[in-house]
Amino acid sequence: MQMVIEMPEELKGVGEAVTALMRQVEASWRSTRGGRAVDYAEIERQVAAGAAAIERASHQAVLQGLDIDQPHVVIEGQAYRRVGRYAADYYTLAGPVRVTRTLYREQGERTAKTVNAVSLRCGAVSEGWLPATAQAMAHQLQQGTSREAESTAQMLGRLPYARSSFESIGQEVGRQYTVVRSELEESLLEEFVVPVEAASVSVALDRVSVPMEEAGTAADRAPQPGGRRRKVWRQFRMAYLCHAHAA
Repeated sequence: MQMVIEMPEELKGVGEAVTALMRQVEASWRSTRGGRAVDYAEIERQVAAGAAAIERASHQAVLQGLDIDQPHVVIEGQAYRRVGRYAADYYTLAGPVRVTRTLYREQGERTAKTVNAVSLRCGAVSEGWLPATAQAMAHQLQQGTSREAESTAQMLGRLPYARSSFESIGQEVGRQYTVVRSELEESLLEEFVVPVEAASVSVALDRVSVPMEEAGTAADRAPQPGGRRRKVWRQFRMAYLCHAHAA
């Protein structure tokens, strides 16, 4: 059977990636003939690699479409002028892609930081990390160490980045959240509607250092020269799960 798919020239890379995967699948399918066992783990890795190539090609085409190449643009009411056109990496869940974009600098400023339409329009985090990718990196980092995040990503065949990237992007997501934390939490509180069937509210603090009162030993309670008897001692301990319950 022959299938013809028409696509614009801008999506040529996607078509090439699809063709490559189809050839790989056909080769794997032919290898199943006969009664012998096959190394299916290797087939899984090959298919995943082909699918990732299609994903990267798709992102490259869409991101390239976000670029705007004009002598002057207006961003949030401020005029910017074109200063150059360069290629840069953008980081997807399936790996990095190369995108050529135009850089702009605020009108009348010689040393101001440059901006580009691709990063602004897609909401890139830091230097080219796509939103869902940055979120996934931060999620992996909160599960354990950066080394564990990198190892898990390698096993899953997603987020093929070094542990240093997990650290830097995870921290950057945290910094961006901290800036809007109060406003965001206030908005969520205002919008949240407590179900009528709710009977209680519980609040949990996990892995937070909190002050605790601890009963002192007999030696601790012994009068000290010039001091008062102490019935309790104030110590900071890690509260791994503390509940505040309101009926």
